[in-house]
Amino acid sequence: MRTLRMEKDYHTRIRRGHRWAWRGDFDPAALAGVAPGEAVRLESSAGAFLGVGYANPLSHIAVRVVDGEDREPDAALVRRRLAEALAWRERVRPGAAVARLVFGESDGLPGLVADRYGPVLVISQSVAGMERWTDLVAEELSGRLGTDTVILRNTNLLRRLEGLEVETRLLAGRWDGPVTVDHDGVRMVVDCWAGRKTGLFLDHRENRRLLSQLVHEGEFVLDLFSYSGLWAHTLLAAGAGRAVCVDGDAAALELARASAAANGWANRLETVTQNVEDYLAAETRRFDLVVLDPPAFAKKKRFLDDALAVYRRHIALALARLAPGGVLAAASCSSFTTREMLLREAIAAAAEAGRAVQLVAEGCQALDHPVLPAMPETHYLKCMFFRVLGQVNGCSCS
Repeated sequence: MRTLRMEKDYHTRIRRGHRWAWRGDFDPAALAGVAPGEAVRLESSAGAFLGVGYANPLSHIAVRVVDGEDREPDAALVRRRLAEALAWRERVRPGAAVARLVFGESDGLPGLVADRYGPVLVISQSVAGMERWTDLVAEELSGRLGTDTVILRNTNLLRRLEGLEVETRLLAGRWDGPVTVDHDGVRMVVDCWAGRKTGLFLDHRENRRLLSQLVHEGEFVLDLFSYSGLWAHTLLAAGAGRAVCVDGDAAALELARASAAANGWANRLETVTQNVEDYLAAETRRFDLVVLDPPAFAKKKRFLDDALAVYRRHIALALARLAPGGVLAAASCSSFTTREMLLREAIAAAAEAGRAVQLVAEGCQALDHPVLPAMPETHYLKCMFFRVLGQVNGCSCS
């Protein structure tokens, strides 16, 4: 294996447990001639061994560390990491038909995501070095789980930064259209082939469970940026009377309606295909629970200031639609948006909306999306739960 030596003291980040070495951590000449996905040894500026990983001079992330042993990554390592990942899911998702099985760097398999939807296994890979293991991962996971169908959803646009093609293809079995699976007692119709991500957003599972404990019988729910309505359906199952799903994706809302029919509450779900901000500006009804779970507005650090302004505007509009005593679940899935930033924008939004609020709970990503403490990029999801007390600015609070 080729050896790449980091400059200055950049290696201290790797020593602490971070798994990425940036392109700027190296002399440009050191990366010359490195093939995308090549396995390399990593050393400090003093020549101390740091680990082995996959290099890619095309990417801003020049090396992704895979192992701390001084040997080339092999099939045995991949199998061991998969077994370790599944052991954790068996602890936190025993018998679950739907789960995140592998979560990239956090499970020691950079760029690899694997999700189960009943009989369907969906794999997504965004790192050149891991491409060689796609078939092994599919065979190992499907063999252990007994899934019939394996879909490769390599649609993450980060693949282009790695010099890889974007594609969706069948690795095993057959795909006849959306599958219906049980997710925490809710029947969800999932499109693993053409839906967003791998089919559902699984990272809010514990947050949805928390909010379902706060819903009262018959309450009115508003699910913003709903996609296929997993928040809304979870709350309907917990006793909510009615729910409105708002999303700009008509196909996603068709899945939401199909799930409502599968659960027997089609007459309790309303869907609105519209821009969320436009919808909130026009809506006059009050809701008991509002979920604001937008896409990542800050996918790059340079977009952060603009993204925070959008978060604040959306939170203010959402708070205005809540009845006194109602609850807002406000989330951010951008790793660049810190917990403190989101809270600051929520405080400003409450003031703008003239609402007095309490922060009653906080959540992060689900248990099957583990975090590496030394790698903040793996801790991307923040979710805050606010209770609306009433109005301020001279009005009494309820």
